[in-house]
Amino acid sequence: MNRWWSQQPEQRYWLEATDREDIGADLHAPELDESGKEFWGYSLFKEASVGDIVLHYDKRPEANGIVGCSVVSGPPTTKPIVWAARGTYAREKGVKPHERPGFVVPISEFKKLSAPVTLAQIRDHEDKLRALTVGLKQQNRKPLYFPFELSKKSPIRLLQAYAFKLPREFLELFPALTAIVHQAPAVIGKVTSASVEAPAILQAVDGPFDITPIAKELNLRAKGHSIGQLQNIRARMKGFSRRSGSKIFSSQTIQPHWAFHHGGRSELQFNIGFETVSGHEVRHGVAFSFELSQTLKKIDVLIPKVRLFNDYIQLYPELYADMRMWHHRDGKRSTDYPPGPIMPELVTPGPFVFLGKRQPVTNFQYETILNDFDRLLPLYQYVESGGREEMSKSRASEGFKFRPGCTDKSSATKATLAERELDISLKHNLLQAALCRRLITEYGLDNVADEHQSGLGTKIDVVVRRGKDEYWYYEIKTASSPRACLREAFGQLLEYAYWPGAREAKRLIICGESPLDENGKSYLSQLKQRFRLPIDYQQIVS
Repeated sequence: MNRWWSQQPEQRYWLEATDREDIGADLHAPELDESGKEFWGYSLFKEASVGDIVLHYDKRPEANGIVGCSVVSGPPTTKPIVWAARGTYAREKGVKPHERPGFVVPISEFKKLSAPVTLAQIRDHEDKLRALTVGLKQQNRKPLYFPFELSKKSPIRLLQAYAFKLPREFLELFPALTAIVHQAPAVIGKVTSASVEAPAILQAVDGPFDITPIAKELNLRAKGHSIGQLQNIRARMKGFSRRSGSKIFSSQTIQPHWAFHHGGRSELQFNIGFETVSGHEVRHGVAFSFELSQTLKKIDVLIPKVRLFNDYIQLYPELYADMRMWHHRDGKRSTDYPPGPIMPELVTPGPFVFLGKRQPVTNFQYETILNDFDRLLPLYQYVESGGREEMSKSRASEGFKFRPGCTDKSSATKATLAERELDISLKHNLLQAALCRRLITEYGLDNVADEHQSGLGTKIDVVVRRGKDEYWYYEIKTASSPRACLREAFGQLLEYAYWPGAREAKRLIICGESPLDENGKSYLSQLKQRFRLPIDYQQIVS
């Protein structure tokens, strides 16, 4: 499944398309379709998180449009349901409603719109919807699970399925739905406090916090993710005769305020926990705990693993640029800082060092946690294998496959002047966005991509396709001087283009804010003449 929304918390909207009379009661669907196969048009609602908004499309003729919205108030549960599909296959087979294995997702706070957003109104926005889906596909790949068929030969129509993913941008095209977007935070707050799983979680607001429900739900949802194979991976790497169970977290490693993966006490551990830095939050990521205990009497076993952690972070600095590190030492918590090598003074009995993210307790996404765990798994494998497993086989085998599309950097434009100048990640985003705009104007939207997979487990800042098999690689640096930019980017570009298994680039371009001085021009000229390297420098004006 293409979980394109998992890294975008604002994309928490879904659509139920139905002709049921009890709209707003719940979401329910069969486990399998009539041919005995899993169908995304049923199973998609299993991906919804507590607090997500579900819009309801009433297919009955008197409405034929979106009539209301509800909020997801609990995880899916298995339950027999009465169902009959209405598609072509079912009609040909004469399928009638009958009881079959299914699942139910609880929802609450159903609100009916004063007037439906009808199919006719939706058709009035055909051009905008077409542009919207094109942009989303370029940014997030396919499929989008979008509810409507956009054909050049016929008017917009609702697709034949029950569950759909509805982009936030769709809601913003219609005034009645835009109100839902703006009201969502208040609605979510009301609903989660009355939801199935939230009471145990939200006790942090008024009493003791218990992370157990989160850990157990992650164990259940991990089956469709790489992290779900963690215990198998541990058994293989460490030569165990059998694996230590099948779950990420076990009863031995779950505490009220935190949990780490089973077997992780003397490892780089997958960790979740409660934080109060910006309100009540749930952290997720990986950590080294140097606190001594009965199961860790010395930190000696962790010291070589810290060195491997530092090597990996330096080798692939862009992989976790969206995450932050922090540490606890002598009862005090540090401020957040960008991912980097662990300082030697922290590798001593007592400190706790963390790499990851935080989400609000009242609106966290399970899929965000699991997807980030998947991303961190190669780091874990590198550290715990002694540096033997540098990159997961799946990522290494993908190779370089050009996929156009530039990510949205709109949040960077809202930053203050000080943030733009001093926050390296933010500054990088601004420069990257400016470069993409210029290159798209010059070479076209279908020939430009940012954050593109190199095929080596790393990402290239920007790639331009100049022909069938010709590519230009751009590496952006935020250093003030061109010399520093050249020094920082040179090795990365050579690796992207010439490392075994890499796709060789026709041109390698280092980008920075400052113009290249005469010494820099002379330096690049020598590299081109003596080593025949296709390397250049370009200034970005943001």
